[in-house]
Amino acid sequence: METWIHWRIPYDKKEYPTLKVKKDSIIWWDFNNEHHNLNIVNEKSYNKNTINDDTDINIGKLVTPQHGNMQIIVTIMDEPGTYYFLCSIKGHAELGHKIKIIVE
Repeated sequence: METWIHWRIPYDKKEYPTLKVKKDSIIWWDFNNEHHNLNIVNEKSYNKNTINDDTDINIGKLVTPQHGNMQIIVTIMDEPGTYYFLCSIKGHAELGHKIKIIVE
């Protein structure tokens, strides 16, 4: 299964709905990297809308080609579990710029 996420603050300012995917699903993220980033965080950080520099990982700059300010990141969800992602730009997670992904 492949899913594309246009990674930005939701228009209704509500958290992205929980996404359930099958093991080995591919998630494509696209965003303007001047205004947003992508971090995989632990549940505590997710609930507090913050990142913890000791355990959370910014994947917003690691993986993919850029076209101007747009960046596309590909994640392969190859391990079952619950994963938490958020944008760590000040105030963005509070405006719903975060998502929980459950891999079955």
